[in-house]
Amino acid sequence: MEFDPIPIGSCSKENQIIYQQWFNYADSDGDSRITGSDATKFFAMSNLSRQDLKQVWAIADSKRQGYLGFAEFIIAMQLISLAQSGQPITQDLLSSGVELKNLKPPTMDGLDVLMAKKRHKEKEVDSNVSNNAGSSPLQSSPSSSSWFSSKSTKRVSLSSVTSIIDGLKKLYIQKLRPLEATYRFNDFVSPLLTNSDFEAKPMVMLLGQYSTGKTTFIKHLLKRAHIGPEPTTDRFVVVMSGPDERSIPGNTVAVQADMPFSGLTSFGTAFLSKFECSQMPHPLLDHITFVDSPGVLSGEKQRTQRAYDFTGVTSWFAAKCDLILLLFDPHKLDISDEFKRVISSLRGHDDKIRVVLNKADQVDTQQLMRVYGALMWSLGKVLNTPEVMRVYIGSFNDKPINDAVSGPIGKELFEKEQEDLLSDLKDIPKKACDRRINEFVKRARAAKIHAYIISHLKKEMPAMMGKAKAQQKLIDNLAAAFGKVQREFHLPPGDFPDVEHFRETLSGYNFDKFEKLKPKMIQAVDDMLGYDIPNLLKRAHIGPEPTTDRFVAIMSGPDERTIPGNTVAVQADMPFSGLTSFGTAFLSKFECAQMPHPLLDQITLVDSPGVLSGEKQRTQRSYDFTGVTSWFAAKCDLILLLFDPHKLDISDEFKRVISSLRGHDDKVRVVLNKADQVDTQQLMRVYGALMWSLGKVLNTPEVTRINEFVKRARAAKIHACIISHLKNEMPVLLGKAKAQERLIDNLASEFVKPIQVQANLLYPPINPSLAPIFGFSSSASPDEKEKANNVGDSTNDDPAKTSVDEKEIDQGEQAKGADQREESGSASDSQSQTPKRRRKSSKRVAFSDSDSDIESEDLSRDDLIKLVAEKEELLNLKHKEIEKMQDKVLRTYAEMENVMDRTRRESENSKKFAIQNFAKSLLDVADNLGRASSVVKESFSKIDASNETSESVKLLKTLLEGVEMTDKQLSEVLKKFGVEKFDPTNEPFDPNMHNAIFQVPDSSKPPGTVAAVLKAGYKLYDRVIRPAEVGVTQGVEEDKNATE
Repeated sequence: MEFDPIPIGSCSKENQIIYQQWFNYADSDGDSRITGSDATKFFAMSNLSRQDLKQVWAIADSKRQGYLGFAEFIIAMQLISLAQSGQPITQDLLSSGVELKNLKPPTMDGLDVLMAKKRHKEKEVDSNVSNNAGSSPLQSSPSSSSWFSSKSTKRVSLSSVTSIIDGLKKLYIQKLRPLEATYRFNDFVSPLLTNSDFEAKPMVMLLGQYSTGKTTFIKHLLKRAHIGPEPTTDRFVVVMSGPDERSIPGNTVAVQADMPFSGLTSFGTAFLSKFECSQMPHPLLDHITFVDSPGVLSGEKQRTQRAYDFTGVTSWFAAKCDLILLLFDPHKLDISDEFKRVISSLRGHDDKIRVVLNKADQVDTQQLMRVYGALMWSLGKVLNTPEVMRVYIGSFNDKPINDAVSGPIGKELFEKEQEDLLSDLKDIPKKACDRRINEFVKRARAAKIHAYIISHLKKEMPAMMGKAKAQQKLIDNLAAAFGKVQREFHLPPGDFPDVEHFRETLSGYNFDKFEKLKPKMIQAVDDMLGYDIPNLLKRAHIGPEPTTDRFVAIMSGPDERTIPGNTVAVQADMPFSGLTSFGTAFLSKFECAQMPHPLLDQITLVDSPGVLSGEKQRTQRSYDFTGVTSWFAAKCDLILLLFDPHKLDISDEFKRVISSLRGHDDKVRVVLNKADQVDTQQLMRVYGALMWSLGKVLNTPEVTRINEFVKRARAAKIHACIISHLKNEMPVLLGKAKAQERLIDNLASEFVKPIQVQANLLYPPINPSLAPIFGFSSSASPDEKEKANNVGDSTNDDPAKTSVDEKEIDQGEQAKGADQREESGSASDSQSQTPKRRRKSSKRVAFSDSDSDIESEDLSRDDLIKLVAEKEELLNLKHKEIEKMQDKVLRTYAEMENVMDRTRRESENSKKFAIQNFAKSLLDVADNLGRASSVVKESFSKIDASNETSESVKLLKTLLEGVEMTDKQLSEVLKKFGVEKFDPTNEPFDPNMHNAIFQVPDSSKPPGTVAAVLKAGYKLYDRVIRPAEVGVTQGVEEDKNATE
């Protein structure tokens, strides 16, 4: 398997010398890497277009590391030379049979002059250095490995990194690792990363039952008869590159700093004794590391328990590996209980799993089809994903394919499948940098959610009493706690850890020792995901190949490449940042495929996974599929619903998907694909059946085209009205929880209220009393008879008649309010009144329904000003009342805070000094023991032990030792509970700590100094429980007469 597209040996030695000089010139910082900025300046001298140079960079940097080494630089120069000769730059240009040894270097304008200037400057620098030798030693820049040292405190900017991996190291040390260490992410989820974790080669892990050909598969790829010292099948073996063939025990591998296996120490010596590393020199191992695993137990073997956590180890390796191969044998298709647990431990790494049906040449074609079906049947029950897993069929060993059994068709199939699998393996080194970024973003999101969980548990703990019960309650209701965190911080539910595993880990911790939420750390991680990583990714484009089980955004790019979802979501130049709300479970099923194409310069295509139907609907997706389609529908300009003449049924999930397109009906188009598979008559029937089905789902009689910006503005306006209405309905002080629950339960009725309020704001009702002022009537459009009567009324100027009419109307209204029957009678009488009276009555009623209390129909300008002033005064009074209530609430809240603080202090003091009386009673006992010890010791010193032959001396000595031990133990016990003894000799007298018994004339010490201590003092923490009884010095006055 060849990984480098063109080896250095394909270039002549003369050209290699020239390219080495060019490389040294382009490498401005001397780190043997040409980064994007250096390459831009250097490649610009070729006078090629920017699009061609992008293509050159993309082909040369095949591993997407963000820099060019010397070998990649030679490839870039050869591509530029071919482009200058007129050949189009394509991915397979160098492997298309072009003679590269005799290919001349490209023409670089002005390069010779610049290199001559550089050599001249270097000579001047060398001469200055030789003249000033020893005056100032040079300081070398720290390597990337020193960033992980605790002594390294220098922060390096992202602009100084020379590769994407170095940038990730820097971001991890500066922003992510502090968050992980603060909230113990390494204890719950994954150990802290080291330098070797970033520098490690991509890994491939093989899992399967015994004798499925895992070790033989590795031997087949390496073309070796054995893998170093022959490994046994009962252990994990890491096969990696090395200077010679040797085997390193697991305990040694786990402590080597240059190997990424230090995290395996958590599984103990029982596992490390079943783990080893096999090293050997091989070109393939320079790019890939293989992990061979022991056979998964099945049948009777499952009764024997392993000495270590097998599923935990496989889960650890799954997080580190870039590809996971599940190997099956045609004669071993059963999935045992342990194999189910192993596959379950791979949760979250579904995109890495590939299935290999090995030894397929042992059965014929008919049996192979049945074996393949049985395998898919078994996998469908274990892998809870609606998408079909990729299965490679073949015989991966050094033996020739058994043509007698498999036949020519089987041989051709096996060869194609083997080519596909080897192609998948070849792409692993190219995707290594992609995978690192993808896993790094996933780890950052997991650490962020972990910090929210830990800080929430800390916040829920009581301040004083009942901590043990509260902690146990939180552990028992951990799922509810996860829900609170998810709702409070709007986190995707699929990104939360497994509840049972988290509960099991939590049981060994004290929640009081957890840290509170530190917003600065969270903001640093958000900035890293939102700004730092996108800026870092501007130097390279990355990603795995798209598959049909995921959403794929197909857009224009300089070359054919794909970018993983976690990386796409944090790139600032792509409109997919909103997809982070659907969590890592979705982002692992989303990617962006870029390629150069004229059509993609105009539009971007979004391919989606197939909508589930039939039995597949029983398998739940790990993300909100309808929510994702709704998000894309809002962004897209056209939505195509594709149907097959043989698949016209609209499943339940398809109905939910179509319902999620509500509001975007003008974008929907229906495509009946593969219509050439049926004749014209059948096509008409198919078309009718399709329209029948769609008519039941799409409840839209017509299509209305509305600008997306206007639709968004209207939706935001309505949303603001709803939110503000819910806020206004909440009480000020008490009953907030019940009020919120009531509003949620009656949300449908509450939706109507803000709509009415919004209508009133847009179209305020006209006060009927103002109608005459502005010259129009307040009544609704009258009919023709009323218009005629209006003309007659205009000529009637009899005030007496008008007054009589108004009195009759008022009397009718009074009778209407007094009795129900009279109300109906007056209503019937009003119908028989003249149109003139009916019009005046409606006008009067409209005025009485208004907020004004003025009885006159017409208002002058002064009346209006007076009315407005009264309303403003009333409004000011209401504002003052509200301010008083707010002041009372704030004062009450402050008083409650003070009461809580005082209660907390009093509780702490009562707990702290609860033993004060008991300790004070023991002080006399301690004094007596001290006196007894001193007296016995003094008496014992006067006895001449040489003249005493009796046993009394030994008994007294034993008694003395017992008394001293008792005194010492009592002092230690008192000290343990905060009671300490203090001796204030030669200290200034303090009335708070000392009790003066007598005075001593002493001129050698300042007056007020403690000269003698009769009884030592004791303190309980910082409180004196017994003052020391002391004698204090007194100054001696000189007798002037005596001196004279």
